Amino acid sequence: MAFATVIRKSLTPLIYANLAAVVIAGGWLAAQGYVSHIWPAVIALIFSPLILPLYLFPAAFFAGMMQVVSLAYPRLSKFMALFSTLYMVTAFALYCMGTIYLMYGVMGREPLAAFFFGVAAGIAPFAILAAKDRDNLFFTGLVWMAKLCSLAVMSLVLLKNIAPWHGFWIFWCLMAAMVGAQALYEKIFLKKTDTAVTPTV
Repeated sequence: MAFATVIRKSLTPLIYANLAAVVIAGGWLAAQGYVSHIWPAVIALIFSPLILPLYLFPAAFFAGMMQVVSLAYPRLSKFMALFSTLYMVTAFALYCMGTIYLMYGVMGREPLAAFFFGVAAGIAPFAILAAKDRDNLFFTGLVWMAKLCSLAVMSLVLLKNIAPWHGFWIFWCLMAAMVGAQALYEKIFLKKTDTAVTPTV
């Protein structure tokens, strides 16, 4: 099975797994009286079809401009591609770290529920958005990278009690490294027709 096909097929279980974690862990936390810790993430998830396109608009704008000027101004096009990618990495890092640190006051008392909710609530909206364009392997790849980064950072938060700012930079650097590795992999191994490299929101 082609790599691109595996990535496309992986999106559906990713969506359902994260939504299930949000419902189960969120329900448990609500039953324990931690509603104030979970409601911002739940509201953001419900309204994510409206929120995320606006949140990611700068990346989509520069990705579109990159295509428009690619022939006439190739250097400018590369700069826009870089800016769009870095914006996406930063946007994922900020959003996911936001949901992780909503759990900061709960982790000492409900560590498992806080772990699953903090990670899943940050990833679920992006996974749902990625399902609108399954051929955009770049964005779907970012969702998986963000999932791995969230798991790593949330583990550090629980085990080492790292500060939010440190967590953000660890997340950002990990994800940027993964994006770089993916770009190198695609350049060497994948045909241009097998992958989409511009984010659409």
